[in-house]
Amino acid sequence: MFRRIVALIVAGVMAVMMTGCNVNKVSGGDIDAPVTGEILNTASDFVVRGFIESIFNNDRDLFERCFPESVIANSNELDIDLFEEYRKSVGSEGKFLGTQYMNYNELSEEGGYNDADNYRASISILTGIPEDQITTMHIEHIKVYFDVNGTNRYTEIYALAYESNGSWYVYELKDNEKGFNAK
Repeated sequence: MFRRIVALIVAGVMAVMMTGCNVNKVSGGDIDAPVTGEILNTASDFVVRGFIESIFNNDRDLFERCFPESVIANSNELDIDLFEEYRKSVGSEGKFLGTQYMNYNELSEEGGYNDADNYRASISILTGIPEDQITTMHIEHIKVYFDVNGTNRYTEIYALAYESNGSWYVYELKDNEKGFNAK
């Protein structure tokens, strides 16, 4: 079951990252400061940005901290290298420049999403965290910037992050803004 869930998540990453980039003139103010390990799990936008940055910057330590220890342990037990699977599934012809936080929607009934309980249950199954300890879920909207042959480009990422016991973790990338706006 865990292996199937991981395969779906990795496939989702590939679909999201490869949907194409938009041309954009990037200024220094567009790209946020890189996420550090000290702030990674303190907010939903940090964990999602850190997740993306870790993949493109080849930072395994930062990547593994984007998930609860149980997810990494289960992956290792099944001989799945999550970090390498994600790295192989995403790519860009250009140079990674950084990320930018745009905004978020709270994934809850109050936030207009009627499937919040299903997401909470899925997260619980994958991580082993009891549903009542998954306190908040956000769908984050992030821009990822690249330099492709001297042209600045970006792609937009939508990802689900959740809070448990005061720490934020990544669950999955969403395929497009449809999930972000589908309330």
